[in-house]
Amino acid sequence: MKGAPFPGAFRSTSVGASVDGLCCSRHIKGLTSATQDAIARVVPQLAGDDVSVDELSADEAASFAESFAQAARGAFATDEQIQSIWAKHEL
Repeated sequence: MKGAPFPGAFRSTSVGASVDGLCCSRHIKGLTSATQDAIARVVPQLAGDDVSVDELSADEAASFAESFAQAARGAFATDEQIQSIWAKHEL
């Protein structure tokens, strides 16, 4: 998917939801990412469930990429930081 922070970032929800019940799903999983993305856009339209797909902006993709990099480094908020945020917003 163009603009995704990493290959296949949203494919599991789009293609998976569209083809899980199809007898040919094992064949679809062997297709290229671009072809799977095209199928993910067309199948809901054919089924009458017109689902639009929003592309990420460059800033959104960069934000996701940074979040995934932080997670890979184990850079998570401490319990104290979370409690501070909750208190700030009276949660």
